[in-house]
Parts: sequence; C-alpha cells; structure tokens
Amino acid sequence: MNSPVHQAHFRQSQQTPVVLQPWLLPLAQISADQQTLVGNKALQLGRLQQAGFAVPNGFCITSAALADAPRDRLPAELERQIIDAWRQLDGSGPVAVRSSAAEEDGKQNSWAGLFHTSLNVHNAESLLKAVCQCWQSLHSDTVTAFRRQKGRSVRPSMAVIVQRQVPASCAGVMFSRNPLHSERPEICVNALWGLAEPLVSGQQDGDHFTVDRQGQLLQQRLSHQTERLTSKGVQPVALEQGAKACLSANQLRQLADAGDKLERLLECPQDIEFAFQGEQLWLLQSRPIVVSPAASMATLERYRQDQISQLESKLQRLQQQQILRHGAGILSNGNISELLPTPTPMSFDLFRQLFTASDGGIPQGRKALGYQINQGATEELFTLVAGQPYFHLELDARTYDLSQRQPIDHYLAEVRKSPALANYPEYGLYQQQIDQACAMDLLGREKGLLFESACQQHYEQMVDFGNSYYSRYRQQIEPALVAHRRSALAQSEQASDSPDVLLGRINYLTQHLQQVSCYHFVIAARLGFYFAESVRHQLNQYLPDQAQEFMGLILQALPGSLVSEQMLDLGALKAGQLSHQQFLRRYGHLASTELEISLPRYHEAPEQLQHLVAVPQQRTDSRQMFRRQLRQRKAVEAQLRQLLQRQGIEPAAIARLMRDLRLARHYLPLRETIKYHFAAEYDLLRQLLLRFSSSVGLVQQQIFYLHLDELRLCIDDRRQAQALIEDRSQQHQLAKSLAAVRPLSAVIFGDNIGQGFDTTLADSRQHWRGEGIAPGIRRGRLRLLDEDSDLIALAGRLQPDDILVTRSANLGLAPLLRSVAGLIVEVGGFLAHAACQAREAGIPAIVLPDATRRLQDGMDALLDGGHGTVNTLEGNTEPSNNH
Repeated sequence: MNSPVHQAHFRQSQQTPVVLQPWLLPLAQISADQQTLVGNKALQLGRLQQAGFAVPNGFCITSAALADAPRDRLPAELERQIIDAWRQLDGSGPVAVRSSAAEEDGKQNSWAGLFHTSLNVHNAESLLKAVCQCWQSLHSDTVTAFRRQKGRSVRPSMAVIVQRQVPASCAGVMFSRNPLHSERPEICVNALWGLAEPLVSGQQDGDHFTVDRQGQLLQQRLSHQTERLTSKGVQPVALEQGAKACLSANQLRQLADAGDKLERLLECPQDIEFAFQGEQLWLLQSRPIVVSPAASMATLERYRQDQISQLESKLQRLQQQQILRHGAGILSNGNISELLPTPTPMSFDLFRQLFTASDGGIPQGRKALGYQINQGATEELFTLVAGQPYFHLELDARTYDLSQRQPIDHYLAEVRKSPALANYPEYGLYQQQIDQACAMDLLGREKGLLFESACQQHYEQMVDFGNSYYSRYRQQIEPALVAHRRSALAQSEQASDSPDVLLGRINYLTQHLQQVSCYHFVIAARLGFYFAESVRHQLNQYLPDQAQEFMGLILQALPGSLVSEQMLDLGALKAGQLSHQQFLRRYGHLASTELEISLPRYHEAPEQLQHLVAVPQQRTDSRQMFRRQLRQRKAVEAQLRQLLQRQGIEPAAIARLMRDLRLARHYLPLRETIKYHFAAEYDLLRQLLLRFSSSVGLVQQQIFYLHLDELRLCIDDRRQAQALIEDRSQQHQLAKSLAAVRPLSAVIFGDNIGQGFDTTLADSRQHWRGEGIAPGIRRGRLRLLDEDSDLIALAGRLQPDDILVTRSANLGLAPLLRSVAGLIVEVGGFLAHAACQAREAGIPAIVLPDATRRLQDGMDALLDGGHGTVNTLEGNTEPSNNH
C-alpha cells in the first residue's frame, strides 16, 4: 500500500501539538504495541500473517480514525483514505467488513455476534456503508446492555477490518481443543459448503468432525446441506454433493496441523474461523476459546455431587414435614421432561405457578373432577434435579385421592419392580379401575371394599362430567378463550413501555393462564387419560394378548386436535395449497418447545417455515393418510366389537367399553387443542416479558433467568437482579452440559440417589426392548438428536427412512413425524404427546431408556412399535426401504 494508508491524522491546536496516530494500517504491518488502536481480532490476524499463515490481505481502520466520527457518517477525509486503500487490495472480488473492538476476542469474553459484519461488499458506496454500520453497532442497545451485564462502565474503542473475501468452496470453525472436554487431545471442526456465515450465525448446522492431533478422523456427523452462501448470494447444493462430507481427509489434516501450530504460537487453545479455496486453507480469525464454567469434567462432577447432596437434604426435609409419608420417595421425569427439557428458571417457575399454586390448574382442575387435594402435596409436586424437571410419584398419586386414599405403598413397590411405570403413572399404575376381588387382595377386605366402592362411584361421576363438559367446552369455553386472547393482544399492544405497566400486564396474563387455560387443560388431560386407562383395563381383562395392539389402532386418527391440524396444514403448505402467511396466522404462536418461554415463536422467526417445508416429500398426502387411518380405526373398532361378542362378553360390558372409548377419543385430542390455545396466550406473555426486559435495560434473553416474583428487582434493585441472572445463567449452562455428557436417570429412588444418577452402559447389544407406544414395523437409519439440536433446522436434512432417536419429543417434533420412518424416545408413555402424534402420523414409536447412548447414529435398525423393540443391523450401512 502507498501513502494513503500511512497518512497521519493531526489535530491542529495553536497551543499544544497532538501525538501522531495512524488512521489505516495494513494487517501485515500491525505490531503488538498497537493493540489499543486495532483491537484483538486485527492484532491476531496481523500476527498470523507475519508468522507465515495464509491470511487474506486487508487493512484495519483504527480506533483513532473512528473515535470522533459521528454515528451516521464518516469524515470525508477518512472515506477517501478507505476507498484508496480498498482499491489497492489485490484482486477485484468482494471484501468482508468486520469489527475489531478492544474487548472482543479476549480470553474471558469473545463478544461473538454482537457487532455488525458485512459480506459480499463489491463497491465503494457499499464499503463505506458497511464500515459505518459496523461502527454504529458499538452503540447498539444490545451491546450497551451486554456491557452493563459484564460490569463495564466505559465504552470500548472500536476498530474495523476490511479484508479480501475468500471465494470459499467450504468454510467453518475449528476448536484446537474440545470445549467440553479440554483434557482430551482432540480437535473439533464444524464446516459447510460455501461461506461460513450461516454456520457462525446459527442459521445452519454444518458437518461435525472430531480428529486427533494428526488429523485422523475419530468421528463425524453430516448435515445433508441443501444450499450454500456464496459471493453471489444463496445457491443450491447438488443433492449428491450435499450428502457428502464437505471436508476431505487432506483438508482435515491441514486443519489439524494449523490448529496445533496456532495453539503453540498463541499459547492457549484457539477458536479458529477458516475457509478453503479448493485445497488452499485460509485463516480468517483466531481467538482464545472462551470456556464456560460448565466445560470442565471436574466442574461437572462437583456440580453433580452437589446436586445429589441438595436432593438428599430436600427429601429428608419433606419426610420431616410429613409431606412425604411413604419413605424417601421416588422421582420421575416421564411426563414433564417431554414438555420442559432443561428449562430456563423463568420457564420452570411459570410452570410451577401455573399448575401447582393454590389457584393453579392441578388443584382446581382436579377438585372440579371430584378429587380431594392436599395443597402441601401439590406445592412440592415438581422439582428440579441438576436442572432437569421431575415430579414426586407419591405426591402425584395423592392428587387423585378419593374418599379413600390411594394405595401409595403398592404404587411405589410396583415402580421398584418396573421403573417404566413411573413414566405416565395415570396409565398402567394407578388403580382407579379396579374390581372388588383385586381391591380386597390389595388392601384387605374392609379397606378394599371401601376403595372399590369409591372408585366405582367416581367412575359414574367422571362419565356424567365427561358427557357434558365436551359440548360445553366447544360451545362456550373455547370461544371465550379465543375472545380473551384477542382482547389481551389488543391491550398488550396499547400498553405503554413503562416497566410498571408492563409488569401489571404480565401478572394479569399469568393469572388468567393459571385460572382458565391451565384449569381446562388439566380437566381435558385427566378425562382423556382416565377413559383411555379404563379402555386399556377392560381390554386386558377380555383380550390380554391383543390389548396393546388394539389400543394403538383404536386411538389413532382422532379428529378435533388443532395440533394434528398443524401437521395436516404443513402438508398443504408444502403442496402450495396454503400460503406462509396463512400458516403463520394459524400457528405462528407455536414453537419447537412451547413451554420454554425463552424460545422464539414461529412468527418471530418465520424462516423456520423454510426448514419445515424443506422436509423431504411425505410418504403420502397428509389428509389422505388421515382419512385412511380413520377408515382403518373404524374397521378395527367393528372387528373388536365382533371379537368381544364371540368371546361371550355381555352386551352391557361391551357398551361400557365403547362408551369409554368414545370419551377417550373426545378428550385426548381436546388436551392438544387446549394446549394450542394455552400456547397462544403464552406467546403474548413472552412478548410482554421481552418488552419489560428492554424497558429496564437488560439484554432480552436475560429476563428468562429470573422468576416471576423477582421482576420487580429489575426496577428496584438492578444490582441484585443482575447477580441473580449471572448466577442462574451459569447454573443453567452447567445443567445443560451435565445432561449432554451424563443424563440423569428417568426415575430416581430417594433411598439410593447415587445409583439413580448413574446411567453408564457397558453392553453393546443389538436387540433392545422398551415400551411400545405406536404400532407398526419399519426399517431405517437411526438419527440421534441431542437436547441442543435445532429440530426445525434439522427438518430439511431428514429422509423418509430416518428413525428419530431423542431424549424426549415435545410437540415441536410433531410437524416432522409424517416424513420419517419411526420414533424412539427415552421418556414418555402411551399417552404422551409424542405417542399421540406418532400414532396420528402412522409411524411406529417406542420408549427406550438411555436410547441416545445405547444406540448409534447412522445405524440400520428394525423398529417394532407393537412389541416395543429395536434391532440394530450390523453390516448394513445403507438403510433399506421401509416395510
């Protein structure tokens, strides 16, 4: 570069001369003593280029040049120098414009993603605009709030890098040490076809590689990429190319060598951004890996032991207070884990308040159904263990007390023999469908007769309630819920951004969710479960060998669920029969996990629909499949009736079975529909919380690390609120990290907690037996999803012969189930949301504890949902067609 990049900026003063400071510096000429002028990112790039690494040429606009620049434009002389320096860069392709702030890319904080980056800058006008946008991002509300969170009071300096953009064939990020297992001598690489921006911004997942220090492949997971970002914009990736690994063995060896050298040069593990132009490796960035408090295995083990101690102390307290009356207790995550995997503090606090407070859905809803509720039991019903939600089995059973209490000791003993019964204890464990002989055998003659009588009386009450409530809900309750949502939306939009006004709206909406939406959800769910259990109980008496198979077939294709309608409308969207706007109007308030309030809803990130639409072609038209399943269900019901008649079952008994089946079919889909309406108000609550967060100067996501009754602290005592947020965010990260490397047992026994936490597996069997929850037999390729997988982003990479394997499957997975071969979950049960949706989708599904560690990604497998088994088929790497 010639004189323009070396020109000095003098501030004229008649009294005192000022020190000379450069405005522009070539990357190749940056020295260590200029760090305050150029920032960490530019300094590191200069060091790498001077050390002989391939770094694209560029220059740095120093903080001295920008110090006095207005936010909306650059000084004319600075603009002229930038354009002159840009024109002298080698080549004629586009450039990238990125930040290099003083506090960025440090050992304690990376500040990744907070400042503006511009790619594909082709002309002088766009260049000046991009520099200005990068400079302006230093003053954004997000950066201001983030700095406040970190305790920074003085605004940092900002430099800007202008660098030749590599025409990347593939690009990505490399960690010279595994961020979660720094003690392992392995290198982690995440890459994709084209430029790396969709990867680093979180829009695409990319291929994952783990290699040793010599670059030998240890593990890989491919993403099946369908599009890539280039200097000409987004372009499609050919099907055969997208299915292949984007990095070759030679490229992985180059990366490993570079990572090892960079770690030694810069004296600490590095987070490296790279690009390949053919086989030429270019380094775009290198910064220290910022390791979270949860990354160390030793830290995770201490956290685990601390959580065990806390749980032991809590169980002892509950026994001393006579809240637990039948020993140390048993905890299960079989239901709630499906709804709230590793919840943020706000999400779990809301869940407890909405469902277990004195005015919450569980006490009030079950009282309406005739149950006797002990308030102390419901308040302690749900708890977090190492950040994972559990319920106390004993306390749950006691929310179903009749005039005679539940046989708790019997339930606990049965779960010790078969822990899977704790998944959905309402279905298969709790004895509310019981004959006189069984009752007397269970409780003795006198208590048995009383308990059987109470159960029979309650059954008649449930039938009467069930017959009347369904029509009342459809005619009165549902219209009222829709009207309230519209009213609440209008009032929320009109509310000022005053923290006090917003806090009032938040409290009002929470109360309505608690006393109305959750109340009706609990009623519908209990009615659906109660009558489904009644049907199961009768079939086990009449047709014990065929009961499970019949249950799967007679509870499929249930009309009336708005969640099922979402699946069907997704098919219409893919076929072009429904527009994106129409789909968002109906389902925009939903999310991949509706009860996790920190997650954006579809209307906030409408690009998620692009991923859903990208799911490979469904096996058949959604509504056509539903009609076929409906015909099959009706035929099976007729077959069942005839079979019972041939068995000599009395007409009155058959009539009762069919009545209970009708009621179960009413209320199982109604549960999903009420959850749909609940999610609509929950979305409004999320928007209010985000507005409140901005009104008190927080980074938006920080609000979700507080509890509802702590929001006032953001107004009255910000320092205390910030301390809570900081502590909770670290605890939440610890919980997520522990769940990733050592998930807790689905059932924890209070008298042997340490064993309950240890789920290490030593065998390598190929045949596994779990619990069948949706019938059918399919062969396909196993696709393992961890808790942090973006299910929506995954959609475009799924194939019709994939069998999904995941810890839990909430309703966010429902739109994908009609495009895959099967489903395996670790927690849940026959009446879980995932089971209902799998049956609606016509695919087999099973519950298999520890499935994500027992099974291997990519293996060919045979799944039998009727018998609850999965067989992995060694020797076959390519899955065959489904059967």
